[in-house]
Amino acid sequence: MNIKQLKSYVYEAWVRLHTFNGAVVQPENFKSEVRCYGDLRKKSTWEKAVAAFRAQNFFDANLDNYNLIIWHLSFPNDEWDYEFRYQIMEEFLMLPGGLECVINGLEQIFQYNNSEDKEKANELLKMVAEQSTGAGSVATGLIGKLPGYYTS
Repeated sequence: MNIKQLKSYVYEAWVRLHTFNGAVVQPENFKSEVRCYGDLRKKSTWEKAVAAFRAQNFFDANLDNYNLIIWHLSFPNDEWDYEFRYQIMEEFLMLPGGLECVINGLEQIFQYNNSEDKEKANELLKMVAEQSTGAGSVATGLIGKLPGYYTS
C-alpha cells in the first residue's frame, strides 16, 4: 500500500473514532493527533496511527466478544487492513480490557460447536503465536493465558 492510500485509511479510521464517540470532528486536529505516533514524513508513523485508531474503534464498538473475534479480529486476507493485523492486534491487547475481551471471546467460541468460527479463532491464535515470539510483545500474555487452545 502506498503512503497516499494509507493516509486516507488513517483519516477514515480517525473520523470514525471521533464520530462513534460522539465528538465533533475537527479536521485541523488530525495531523497533530497522528504526530503522536512519530514523524508525519515516515510511513511507519501512519502505520502506527492506523493500527491504534483501528484497535480503538474495534474496542469502542465491541458489544459482544464472540463477534469481536469473528468479525473484527479475524482479518481476512482480502481486506485492506490485513497487512496491519499484527500491529492492530498488539494495539488492541494494550488497551485496558482488550486482553480480557479477546480471552472471553475465544472462550465463548471454543464452547460452541461452530467449526467455521473455531477455525477463525484458531487463525487468530496462530497469528498471535507468530507475533508473540518477539521480546516484549503483549501477545505473549494472551498465549500464556490460553494453554491447550493452540498448539504449533
